Amino acid sequence: MKVCMITSSYPRHAGDGAGSYVRSLARTLVRMGHAVHVVAPYDPLAVAGDDEGVALHRFRYVPGDRLCLVGHGRSLEADTRMKRIVPLLMPSYIAAAIARALLLHRRQHFDLLHGHWAVPGGAIAGVVSRLVGLPLVITLHGSDVYVTEHNRLYALAARTGYRRAGCVTAVSDDLRRRAVGAGLVEDISLTVPCGVDPARYACGEADALRARWGVPPQAPVIGALGRLVHKKGFEHLIAAMPAVLAAVPEAYCVIGGEGDLAADLRARAAACG
Repeated sequence: MKVCMITSSYPRHAGDGAGSYVRSLARTLVRMGHAVHVVAPYDPLAVAGDDEGVALHRFRYVPGDRLCLVGHGRSLEADTRMKRIVPLLMPSYIAAAIARALLLHRRQHFDLLHGHWAVPGGAIAGVVSRLVGLPLVITLHGSDVYVTEHNRLYALAARTGYRRAGCVTAVSDDLRRRAVGAGLVEDISLTVPCGVDPARYACGEADALRARWGVPPQAPVIGALGRLVHKKGFEHLIAAMPAVLAAVPEAYCVIGGEGDLAADLRARAAACG
């Protein structure tokens, strides 16, 4: 089967967390014997390279690099509100994504479209599906549902994709229920949590990491990984650490990630000691 994924986020370099689940799914489908093409926006941090059989097609939607703000966690300010310039970029982004997907379909003759995030990926895939008659699956990841709950225009765009989809999956049941409340038909909705390959994390590097960070071998460690944005709650973890250290003085807290709140969280951590 030939699958075309349309996504606003896809890892740009080694270690990039933006869209990592999309890449993991694409690579797994390739290992299962399917052909997977991914349509994703250009980003100045993107590095070309082999992607384990996944055909990656990045499209430009603005000249230069300064305004490449759609996708890859760039569109929202700390995931609380849309950056003001982003709505102005959407017409060219949508047109460029649709054009690239249609061109690829003429060459590859896809069997299935898979739109990631209700907006913009799901809505764009919905347009392409309507134009060429391909079946469509949409996956909801989180920030897309938040945006549709707070913006009527994006909610309308999401519903155009929902109406075309044969199935809409959500990575949690909370997201699925919220999407149903925003116009998704429950009968085509399905909760499919993100899969995890535990072998990736049995790497035996814990001792080396402790040495790098100056953490004693037997010290208990609280580890937290994710984008550094408000909804992840890292500020609450930092605020709780003085109480944790009062009870367990040998404990450490390690936070890994990148995002708009990086400087603020570092300042909070320093203030807490």
